[in-house]
Amino acid sequence: MLYKEVVDLSWKYTNHMLVFPGGVPMKIRKNGDLGKGDPCEITTMDGFCIHFGTHLDCPSHMLAGGFRAEDKEIAFFVGRGRVLDCSHYRAGEVIGQEVLKGQSLEGIEFLLFYTGWSKKFGTKEQYGRFPVLELQFAKWLGRHPGLKGFGIETNNCDHIGDEMYPIHHALLDGNSKILYEALCNIDKLLGKEFIFIGAPISIDGAEGGPCRALALVL
Repeated sequence: MLYKEVVDLSWKYTNHMLVFPGGVPMKIRKNGDLGKGDPCEITTMDGFCIHFGTHLDCPSHMLAGGFRAEDKEIAFFVGRGRVLDCSHYRAGEVIGQEVLKGQSLEGIEFLLFYTGWSKKFGTKEQYGRFPVLELQFAKWLGRHPGLKGFGIETNNCDHIGDEMYPIHHALLDGNSKILYEALCNIDKLLGKEFIFIGAPISIDGAEGGPCRALALVL
């Protein structure tokens, strides 16, 4: 085998998934029951938003004229990844460029930030004051010539309630990067070399999309 392990970085969609404050909860329903003699079962998701659960944001999510998921070849969503350990940052703190100390980004295409916040999913702290990137650091990352995308465990890279979305803009305004939100199991990749795969579901005109993000540990 060309890889040692496959790590699932994605959350399962359920009727109990917490959505953004003020958002409409999703409803998963099933038509048909094979156990009762129906010829098939069909699952439908009502009120489904592509920015809930494990998903990616393209620049068009925030930038007029930015590229959409369909504008990129599928290979764009695959590349060598690196996890940065940010678990020592507390709620509401900012993650600065110091987190790169001793790290080389040469050959790295996807940078994932491990904060441990996925442990709070399903609790009131999920949409609390989680750590975020320092704005100037985010701008530097957004201009980095080798990186294609970033991944975080939280549902938002900006503080909840900040509708100016400064960090989204810092990362995406160059119209060359993508952002993955609501990842899990990032800690399993600490200190490991891996290939990140985060291809979105193909949706016409979408500014991002849900995806089954995973990592192939080398």
